[in-house]
Amino acid sequence: MINQAVKDDINFRVFEAMTSGAMLLTPGNTAELTNIFDVGRDLVTYEADNAKDAGEKIKYYLAHEDQRAEIARRGCEKVKQLHSAKVRADQLSELLTHLTVGPRKNKYHCSAVAYLNSSRVCRHRIPHICYKMAHTAASNLVRAIDAGEQVSNSYEGTVVLCKFNLDELGLLVDAHEFLLKISDLLPDSSIISLARIESLLMRNELDSAKELANKMSYAPEELIASIPLLMIDVRKKMAEREEA
Repeated sequence: MINQAVKDDINFRVFEAMTSGAMLLTPGNTAELTNIFDVGRDLVTYEADNAKDAGEKIKYYLAHEDQRAEIARRGCEKVKQLHSAKVRADQLSELLTHLTVGPRKNKYHCSAVAYLNSSRVCRHRIPHICYKMAHTAASNLVRAIDAGEQVSNSYEGTVVLCKFNLDELGLLVDAHEFLLKISDLLPDSSIISLARIESLLMRNELDSAKELANKMSYAPEELIASIPLLMIDVRKKMAEREEA
C-alpha cells in the first residue's frame, strides 16, 4: 500500500496499512519515522515528491513477492506489539498512574480573573450566568488575598475591575459588600478606599462616603467631587496593568 504524508508526519494510514498486513510504501522524509520503524524491514520508503522513485519501488516489490510479504509480516507484527490502540492505552495508563499533582500556584487569583473575564464576555448573551460568574470572581479574589497568594501585579487592579463589573450589572449591594471584605484584608490601599467611596455614592450613602473621605483627605468635599473622574482614570490604568 502506498502512502502520501501531506504534512511530513506519521499519519494514521501508516498504522492502518501495516496492521492490515500490506507492505507499506511511504515518503522517507516523514518526521520521526525511523525512530519507531526499521526502514527496509518493517516498511519501505520512497523519496518525497518523487513519483519516479515511488513507481520503481512499486514495480520492484510487485516483482519480488517473497520480499514484499516478509516486510509486510514484520511491519504488521511490530505495530500490533508496540503501536496498537491497546498498547497506547496501557502506556497512557502507566503514565497517569505515576503522575503527582503539585500545588496550584495562585489558584484563587487565576480563577477570579478567569471568571471576571468570562462574566464580561457573556454579559449581553447569558445574563444569569454572567451574574453567577461575577459573584464567583469576587469571592475567589477575596480568597486569594486572604490566602496571601503572590501575584505579579497588585490585587488592586483586579479588585477595581471586579467592582466595576458588579456595578455595571446593577449589583451595587454586592459590590459594596465585596469592597468591605477587601478593605479588611487590604486596609492601607488608597485605591480600595476610593472605590469604596464611589460605591457609597452610587448607593446614595453620602454621610458614609464623607466619613471615609475624612480619613483620606483634609479636603473631603473636594475628594468626593473628584471621585467620578478619578475612578475613570483608575479603572483605565488598572485595566492596562491587568493586560500587561
